[in-house]
Amino acid sequence: MNHVEKKAAKAAWWSLLEQLIRYGFVGGIAALTEWATFFLFDGIVHWHYMVATVLSFLIATFVNWAVGRCTMFQNAAKGGTACEILGIYFVSGIGLVLNLFLMFFFVEKIGIRNAVAKITATGLVFIWNFISRKLFIYR
Repeated sequence: MNHVEKKAAKAAWWSLLEQLIRYGFVGGIAALTEWATFFLFDGIVHWHYMVATVLSFLIATFVNWAVGRCTMFQNAAKGGTACEILGIYFVSGIGLVLNLFLMFFFVEKIGIRNAVAKITATGLVFIWNFISRKLFIYR
């Protein structure tokens, strides 16, 4: 690899790292939204933790899209805003399935408290959310 190729590779790496940090900020806001709504639905309203997981995930996905659109992805995906939101919810649907599986595993199989399970599941699904948006929504 020559000097120019090394410089380009380093620039690409830093660009990806910058995007990941910015997405961490956006994801952090969405995560706080998800946890707050989960605690509301699970801890205060006393809905089943799976129902609380779905509702909080759907709300947080919208917050993630809105904040991400304002801070990271100013241009809509090809097809306009409606297609963009549908794409976000489609790839987030996979994240939701992962989230539900992790919640079931942590709560029912391991016996972790709902709140701790939710925080852990959110952290793990964050990785999928970043990769799916980067590769499938905002290429």
